[in-house]
Amino acid sequence: MAPARRAIPGCRLCMNGIARQALRFGAVGVLNTGIGLGAIWLAMWVGISPILSNAIGYAIGLVVSFSLNRNWTFRRDDGQEGAPTVLSDMTRFAAAFLASWLLNISVVWTGLQLTEISPYLLQIAGMLTYTVSFFFFCRIWAFKR
Repeated sequence: MAPARRAIPGCRLCMNGIARQALRFGAVGVLNTGIGLGAIWLAMWVGISPILSNAIGYAIGLVVSFSLNRNWTFRRDDGQEGAPTVLSDMTRFAAAFLASWLLNISVVWTGLQLTEISPYLLQIAGMLTYTVSFFFFCRIWAFKR
């Protein structure tokens, strides 16, 4: 195994492409955030509950996220045989998504129950929770290579 390269001397986070993956994951996330948040707020604007609106927004971004994260963010570059099948990646991705989304919904639901914070701001807090947890679930399990 080759030693880890550092893109920036002394930067531990830059080892093994973690920083590159985080940046790519972030770019995919920006796209999904725009699409998802727009769908969430539109759904809420037409009278759908905040929780169901959240589910609609995340469902819309899920297909785009899987494709971009599998083929760009966490793609396998080593040319080894036995690459995971799309179905196995999709199954792990779906489980990672579900765990992250449940954390998101927990933040939104708890905020709705215990605070007077705007449901729109609670959606953003939920999204931040989702993003951090989903990156780590994808990196260490869903797309582990």
